[in-house]
Order: sequence, then C-alpha cells, then structure tokens
Amino acid sequence: MLQRIIYDIDKDLFLQDFLINESLLTFYEDERVKNDHWSILRDHDSSTDVLRNFSDLKTKQLGIPVKARYYKLKANTQLMWHTDLGTKCAINYILNENSSSVLFGDWKNYQEFTYDAALLDVSKSHSVINNNTDRILLKLSIMDHTYTEVYEKLSELNLIQCTGHQ
Repeated sequence: MLQRIIYDIDKDLFLQDFLINESLLTFYEDERVKNDHWSILRDHDSSTDVLRNFSDLKTKQLGIPVKARYYKLKANTQLMWHTDLGTKCAINYILNENSSSVLFGDWKNYQEFTYDAALLDVSKSHSVINNNTDRILLKLSIMDHTYTEVYEKLSELNLIQCTGHQ
C-alpha cells in the first residue's frame, strides 16, 4: 500500500514553484466528485518549467512515463475515501510541514501511515483527514505501471527506505 522512499528532491525549489503557481490551482473534479477543498495543478498548466522538467527527469530516471502535479488539501478538511482515477500508483512528496496521515482501507478498518516521500498504491481505497495546516503535495502520477513494478524500479535505484515494505 505504501513504501517510504528517499526524499531525493529539492523541497525548497518545489515549494517556491508551488507558491509561484498557486493562483493557477483549480478545484479537483471528475465524474465521481467535485469539491472546494482539494486543488490541483498539472505540469502542462504550470507557468514555469519546473513541473514539466521534473516529469521529464523522473520519466527518464525510472524508465516509465510519469506526470508531475501539485495538490493542495485545505486545512481541517477530509479527502474522502477513494481510489485514484486512471492512476495505478503514485510517488508523493510532502512539500510543507504537514504531518497528516494517509489512511488505507475503509472508514471502519484502516491502516494509518505518515511519510515525507512515499510510493503509494492509489488503486487501493485511501483517505486523508487533514490537520490545521494546508497539505501541499508534489505527486508523480503513474498510469501504466503497478505499485509492485515501480517498487522494483525504485529498489534498483536505491531509493527505498529500509523501513519495510507495507
């Protein structure tokens, strides 16, 4: 469900880029949900090249296509139980000092994980109950490769933290 990975990015660079682009965020919506507390900025909508370049860099490094996006979950809100649409797994980097956990399972029976950087199996039901700080996230969406396939690639690159496979 979740594997912590080495935080291999310049957090300050991406946080500054997020702040430059924050006004371009749009509320996330798809055929299942529309909300006013979960915002997204896709790499092709950014006013700078940082996200696009990161998508290209990670695609080359991992040998699989990835799409970089920024997300913001407003303070004191919940990202309801869901699976990611069209995404098999994701690599997430928390860009700010937000310690909210991601929950995997369902509202009655779940496992709780905190992380700074992690590979997540977003094909499994998950949720976030946010604390009193906006949650700012850099996400690499991986549409065509499973969690297990990407775990193996990250392992080959020595980017897995030695805390156990979960």
